[in-house]
Amino acid sequence: MIKLVETWNKITNSAFKRSMLVLGLVLLAFFSAFLWPLPEKVDEIPVIDGVIGEFEYPVFHRIGEMGLYLDNDQEFGYFALTSPGSGWLAIGFSPSDIHMGANYLFFSVVGDEVFVGDHYGVSQFVHESDIDLGGSMDIEYFSGVEDQGSVVEFVFRLNSGDDFDTVLEVGKSYSIVVAYNEFDDVFDSKHTQWYKHKISILRD
Repeated sequence: MIKLVETWNKITNSAFKRSMLVLGLVLLAFFSAFLWPLPEKVDEIPVIDGVIGEFEYPVFHRIGEMGLYLDNDQEFGYFALTSPGSGWLAIGFSPSDIHMGANYLFFSVVGDEVFVGDHYGVSQFVHESDIDLGGSMDIEYFSGVEDQGSVVEFVFRLNSGDDFDTVLEVGKSYSIVVAYNEFDDVFDSKHTQWYKHKISILRD
């Protein structure tokens, strides 16, 4: 009888210890979720410095060989565009027929300088500078780097008031074109690759 009681005590003690261990692990996990600092996106506008931070943009699109990052507030769009080339790269908003009607933003990183162009698709295969058409250059801020590819970050008004720019509204989706040239920085040179895509302007 004494041996039976001792055996039972060992079993219950062992079970109790296991239960306490499990309970301790559960409590540790529960409180760690609140006490341990977890990485999260800081709700701030992107810094236009040519460097894309891990949580800098809430939306990312992989489009062929190119990358598109985006954010917006009520007034501005904050974009970043990447390509594997060292030539120009561009994004076009709302093309109706190839180039026709698209609001194109061109970028080229040459050394420490970034060259930009705000163009409009005047026909299927031709785009011209907004300024030459009587409009304006409406890229507010921009920056870029070239290192085994090209990275540009830029800011523009969702509604610039320019007749040659696309008005982007929160809650709506838009067709876009992205393209790049592998080596040439001249905006009129033919693209190496171009891709169609669709994006949404989400945040207000």
